[in-house]
Amino acid sequence: GGTISYIITMGLAYRKDGSMTRCLLQRGFNTIRLWSFDRNVISIFDSMTQSVSIFIAKDRQPDVDGDFYTSNFTLTTADTVRDLKHNIQTRPFQRINDYLLTYDGQSKFCDHHFLPKIGDKLGIQILKKIRQLPCEIRNYLNDNRNTVPLIIRMSGGYYYNAFFKVPYDSVKFEKISCPSILIRNYLCVLINSSLFYFWMRVYSNGRDFPPDMLQLFRGPEEQVLSQYTEDLKKHAKVILASLASVFDPRKKKFETSRIKSKIDKLDDLLAKIYGLSDAELNYIKNYDAVIRNKAQTDTKAKTAS
Repeated sequence: GGTISYIITMGLAYRKDGSMTRCLLQRGFNTIRLWSFDRNVISIFDSMTQSVSIFIAKDRQPDVDGDFYTSNFTLTTADTVRDLKHNIQTRPFQRINDYLLTYDGQSKFCDHHFLPKIGDKLGIQILKKIRQLPCEIRNYLNDNRNTVPLIIRMSGGYYYNAFFKVPYDSVKFEKISCPSILIRNYLCVLINSSLFYFWMRVYSNGRDFPPDMLQLFRGPEEQVLSQYTEDLKKHAKVILASLASVFDPRKKKFETSRIKSKIDKLDDLLAKIYGLSDAELNYIKNYDAVIRNKAQTDTKAKTAS
């Protein structure tokens, strides 16, 4: 009947090789709650720079099918740290037992899985809509027609990018092959979108781009995508030109927050493909707005002053 609580590195919340640890918790306690904090520009602890998770597992029982709850992956701003106790006590949770990401589609803790970090109902609704579509992206990428290249930047931060050609000299790019120009344009739009950023924040560490995260994302059949052929072509062209316009060659860095309005257009299109409501679309566009919309926020503040 006991309780266990730990402050631990955030690997417990996202690493696939932490599956068995999470299984032991879920099989050994009736209720588990997990908070995850991204270090962002400041840390939870003065002497520790890593992102951290906090879990509390209550009511120890042998061989129980426990309820596992998570919060959103929280960016640690000054306000978060200033009143951390209140932030933890009031942070919403969602039960995520049915939303584990696995290769066989089964939501089982004792199989290798990715744990979702999500604490609100709108986020759960969006996950449901993504997961109910028929094709995993790996279905497209395993097609024997694959001849059309797409370049992916394998590190993210607060934006993820895909290109038609390598934009600068770096080892951080990986080429994948798509079965058609249509699929390439769709994946270019998807990876550069806030919808995909949301997916990565929910299931990954919020920085790197593990290939599994793309392969297990879901989309419609190619014939459904073909209804959006011209829209996908246009939006892919616009976002690539926009990214080129905010590239700093000295730092080899894209100042992507400056073109957030262009990314919003990608999500407007994806909302049609994924059947997102206005509320869900607004949620996606403003996900982690404290950092992703920073350039727009700064511009508005300067204008107001």
